[in-house]
Amino acid sequence: MKTSDVPKDLNITEPSFVKYCLELADFVAATDDDDNEFKNKIEFLSQCNDNTDQKELEYAADFVQHRCLTTLN
Repeated sequence: MKTSDVPKDLNITEPSFVKYCLELADFVAATDDDDNEFKNKIEFLSQCNDNTDQKELEYAADFVQHRCLTTLN
């Protein structure tokens, strides 16, 4: 993740919220040098499409969410 820009072709009602979430993920990825699993999950999520297994997608999203919430706390 090099940038926290929301793609213009997405129909998002609150782009600033999405941007803040992406910036938090960037921060966690940059400060979590001991564990590549977070970065791997972010990479996986960035490559998801309509054919992605739903359970794998949910697991990766939950993992990223939990790590970000842990960092915020």
